[in-house]
Amino acid sequence: MARKPKGGDEGGGANWMDTYGDLVTLLLCFFVLLFSFASMDAAKWEELKSAFSGVRLQVFDAIDPQSAFTRPIDTIPRSANEGIDEDDDLGTADADLAAEAARENFEELVDSVQDYIDKNGINASTDIDYDHLVLIIRFSDNVFFDSGKAVIKQEAYPSIDDFCDLLVEQSGRFSEIKIEGHTDNVPIHTAQFKSNWELSGTRASEVLQYMIASGKFEDGLLRAFSTAGCGEYRPIAPNDTAEGRGRNRRVDFVIQAHSADFYKDGDESST
Repeated sequence: MARKPKGGDEGGGANWMDTYGDLVTLLLCFFVLLFSFASMDAAKWEELKSAFSGVRLQVFDAIDPQSAFTRPIDTIPRSANEGIDEDDDLGTADADLAAEAARENFEELVDSVQDYIDKNGINASTDIDYDHLVLIIRFSDNVFFDSGKAVIKQEAYPSIDDFCDLLVEQSGRFSEIKIEGHTDNVPIHTAQFKSNWELSGTRASEVLQYMIASGKFEDGLLRAFSTAGCGEYRPIAPNDTAEGRGRNRRVDFVIQAHSADFYKDGDESST
């Protein structure tokens, strides 16, 4: 008996066409989406994005790049929100006034210190230095102390008393005073002090203790004071000469004047 030839699967169809059809449909949707983005109004799209982000969009006028080279700056279009600059101008003006008030206050503080130095006749042993609202009054160590000692000399009391009076009078012009003791780099080994660092710190402390004991300062003002012993580690002159070592042996009053923020906040009424 003859066998029937085997044929293919009946009704199978071309299954690959289903996948192909899906792919073509997806590609069509993709290109339609691209076309819709290309034709969307850019400003509306940005507004839409800002609505979802919760940030209000500020729209600026376009600036012609060529105009930046051919026209003065004051003729170039600025923001559409031009009125906002009025507040900025007011803020700048207030800041300028505050900075000017701080500068004038500092200059008066410097002048008053110079008057004190002239009055006490200690120009030869006292220097003043200042930079950006910081005033440094440098007293040579022999104004207050004998060599290698930390006991204030009797003849120094009137100068310190006058200086206390000056600080009380000018208390509204500064926010902080640091008393720093300094030495040269010659080692010291005594029964009382084992290092220059210890000597310098004790000297600074002794000056402050005398000022407190004078009773001229209220508690609120005393909070502005602090001391530091710097030893030989902050010289202002080379230590290889006697003159340089003499300049390095000193007691500094580092006075921080009020900054512009103090006057901007309206606290100048307390001066």
